Amino acid sequence: MEMSASSIPVRLAVLVLLYEGKDITAQLAPYVRSFSFTDNSHGKADDLQVTLEDRDHLWKGDWYPGKGATLTASLRCEQWDAPDAPPVVMRCGTFTIDEVELSGPPDTVTIKAVSAAMTKSLRQERKTKAWENASLEQVARDVADAHGLTLRYDGPEFQFTRMDQRETSDLGFLKRMAEERGMCLKVAEDSIVLMSGKGYDAKAPVKTLRRGETAIKSFRFKEKTDGVYGGGAEVNYHDPVTKQGRTYAFDNALSGQRQTYVKGAKSKKGGDKLKVNRRIDAKDDGIEIVKAECRDKNKDEFEGSLTLMGDPDLRAAMTVDVAGFLRFDATYFIETATHSFDRSSGYTTEISIRKTLDY
Repeated sequence: MEMSASSIPVRLAVLVLLYEGKDITAQLAPYVRSFSFTDNSHGKADDLQVTLEDRDHLWKGDWYPGKGATLTASLRCEQWDAPDAPPVVMRCGTFTIDEVELSGPPDTVTIKAVSAAMTKSLRQERKTKAWENASLEQVARDVADAHGLTLRYDGPEFQFTRMDQRETSDLGFLKRMAEERGMCLKVAEDSIVLMSGKGYDAKAPVKTLRRGETAIKSFRFKEKTDGVYGGGAEVNYHDPVTKQGRTYAFDNALSGQRQTYVKGAKSKKGGDKLKVNRRIDAKDDGIEIVKAECRDKNKDEFEGSLTLMGDPDLRAAMTVDVAGFLRFDATYFIETATHSFDRSSGYTTEISIRKTLDY
């Protein structure tokens, strides 16, 4: 029996939305013009944006959303993998409304919200505090406890003698400490997540995105040489406690090995060497610090973006294999994944990616 064109199953992406815990998906559906969910891997709050038709003046009137109210969002993809396959549900998280915008004609209302875990006190309240004989994990746990969050930590302890937070928000302070040690920081749902950048990059790819086989709508890749340090990194400074000079160095070519600095030694990989200008705490692992500095400079040597037919499997902090682009074929880390729906173009996913590193 032949199926008519009208009876052929069609993929469908539906925004499932709870407002202050109440499911408003059915009431919302006729008015949704577009929505987007941006999932960030490090340092930035995830965000949600929904644009609604308002020719009946409901959203600017009785249905006007309360600023600071919570939205819990999921994306339900129906008939995505096969006609009879169960729906694929991608949980976006819980968000706090922080902006409502009216525009027209035609009349529309756009609701913007950020991850509820990324509270104003975490982002904006400036604090001064000192930690002595502690670790990065302990500082992160103290911050998490202060904001009613749990901590998920996966990386070295990173001990230090003293660390000062001076007129800085908890998020800004923790982000700086994490970046200086090659760690990634994400705040989502009810958790602060800290994981080593190398650990993220070492994750197995979730899938291969192959040109000609994967539904890639557009792509962009870039390789840069300016600000890239093929010769590794080193730091030289005078220790005010011991009154002696201290030097730590890292060679990219030996990234998988424990390294000992030899004055005058040449990098096996060649290229410019990054000169790090900063103090190393007496308890800090100096080689790990310069390695993190080198990683931060080199991680964007190969980077790009892909826009694909909507793919709920792709999230920030995952890795993917990219193939069919010759020079740029490699394993890449997803820095940002934006899942968007528009009435005219349907559901698309755009990922910002960079090549993974082994250090």
